[in-house]
Amino acid sequence: MKHTKKTTNKKSENVLILLVLLIGLTGMLMAFSNQHEPASPFSRPANQSLQPTEKQMTAELLEIDGQRKAGMPLQFQVAALDQHPYLVIDFGNGVEQRVRKDTFTFIYEQANHYQIQLKDASGQLLDYMQLEISGENSLAFVE
Repeated sequence: MKHTKKTTNKKSENVLILLVLLIGLTGMLMAFSNQHEPASPFSRPANQSLQPTEKQMTAELLEIDGQRKAGMPLQFQVAALDQHPYLVIDFGNGVEQRVRKDTFTFIYEQANHYQIQLKDASGQLLDYMQLEISGENSLAFVE
């Protein structure tokens, strides 16, 4: 009888250990899967779409003014430049530019939807916005 009781206790202990391991493994898998699916910093509510001629500010660091048409110059204004030796703007079309002035002009030559990012010298994202350029037309950076 004692032998059956020890076997039953051992089986219960093994089942309990297996259950704890499965719960731990499930938790690790959930944590791992959340690391690979972060919330996008580019998502915005649908009611914040850009109109072709409106000014758009996000965190008050980046402002764009001008007609949002291909081939037309856009005026960029950058705040907080005095807090950094320079900033880097990613225009969303493969072009990144160091910014040392608080105001500069950029021309998008092709109509498209662009995600603009403003980063500090270390590459940390400071601000972003989505920009829709309409019309037909390639690109130039003007200081």
